[in-house]
Amino acid sequence: MIRPVCLLLGLGALLSLAPPAISQITSSNEGYLFRMKFKQGSHTHYRMQTHVSLGQSRQVLTGASSNLIDLVVKRVDSAVTTIEMTDSIEQRRAKPRRISTRTITVDPLGKVDGKPLGGAVFSMVLPEKPVKVGQSVTIRLSGAEGSGEVVHHILQFVGVQMVDKLRVAHWKLTTAGKGVAQYKGEGDLFFDMTDCSLYRSKVVLQAPIEQEGKTQRLVSTTEIKRL
Repeated sequence: MIRPVCLLLGLGALLSLAPPAISQITSSNEGYLFRMKFKQGSHTHYRMQTHVSLGQSRQVLTGASSNLIDLVVKRVDSAVTTIEMTDSIEQRRAKPRRISTRTITVDPLGKVDGKPLGGAVFSMVLPEKPVKVGQSVTIRLSGAEGSGEVVHHILQFVGVQMVDKLRVAHWKLTTAGKGVAQYKGEGDLFFDMTDCSLYRSKVVLQAPIEQEGKTQRLVSTTEIKRL
C-alpha cells in the first residue's frame, strides 16, 4: 500500500499550498511567517511522478506513473478559499485521462475542509508563529477511530535558497507511519517565496512487506513539479 500512501503524500502537499496570489512569506527578527491568501480565478498546474521498486535488486513494480494536477481557485472568503482540484493520468500518444475532480476548502494555515488531511495523507499545515532557520515543526495525525493508524511528521525549515533561478523556502521532511500503512521516509519541499505556492518536492518512502515468506523492502519515490 505504499504507492497510494506516497501518492497521497504528494497530493497533501499540493492541497495545503494551492495557488495563492501575493507574497505570504514574510521575514522579521522572529523568523519567517507563512500564510496563504488566494486570488479568485487563479489556476496552477503540477506534474506528479511516482516510481515503485522492491527488494535489494530494486525490482521495478510499476513504471514511472505520471499525474497532472490542476488547481483552480473558485471562491475567496475571509476565512476559507474554495478550490477545485482535477487529477488526470498522463498517457502515451493520447490525451490525459481524468481520474477525479473534487472541491475543497483551504484556510490561511493550509487546513483542508477545516482540518489537516489526516490519516496517511501528509498535509503541510503552516505554523501559527514565525519559524526561524533550522527550527523544526512536528505534525502528528491519526487515522479513523479504531484503526490504530498514526502518522508522525517532522518538518525542518532549512532556509531560503535559489532553485532553478527561483527564490524558494526549503523544508526537509522526516516521516513515519504506523498501523495499516507502516513506513518511514524523508524528502524535501520547496515553496515559491513570491506567492507561498509549492514549487517542487521529492519524497522517498520505504516499507517492509512480506513476499514468499520473506520480508522485503518496498521503495516509493514521488516527485512533484509546478509547470
